[in-house]
Amino acid sequence: MTNLAETPSHLVSPQKARSSKAGSVATALALTLVVTICWSSLAQARPDARKFSCAAAQKMVRDNGQVVFTTGPNTYSMFVSNRRYCDPWQVLSWQYAPTKDNPKCRVAYKCDEPIFDRPRFGLF
Repeated sequence: MTNLAETPSHLVSPQKARSSKAGSVATALALTLVVTICWSSLAQARPDARKFSCAAAQKMVRDNGQVVFTTGPNTYSMFVSNRRYCDPWQVLSWQYAPTKDNPKCRVAYKCDEPIFDRPRFGLF
């Protein structure tokens, strides 16, 4: 059997060229389908804070260090357990979220930009 890639195009019959193109299109479609299925199965949905108790949401952040919770129909937020998960210039502030048992649960911290410049290198 002749490899079409090595055969000059003027020597390939139109029928072989068409079947080769159809085969490559089918292969590309099959590969796209496989990648899409695999990718979607790897994706994880964000945990929804509204489906957890306040204590369970707090424990999830404590256990994982940082968690991005869904906090409403179109909103999400990152909760952190300590400064290690923030940029060096950021400060911690309490972050609240609605949970199953508390409409304003103090789940954990969030990384905030400071309102005023913080002293650098321990000066002042």
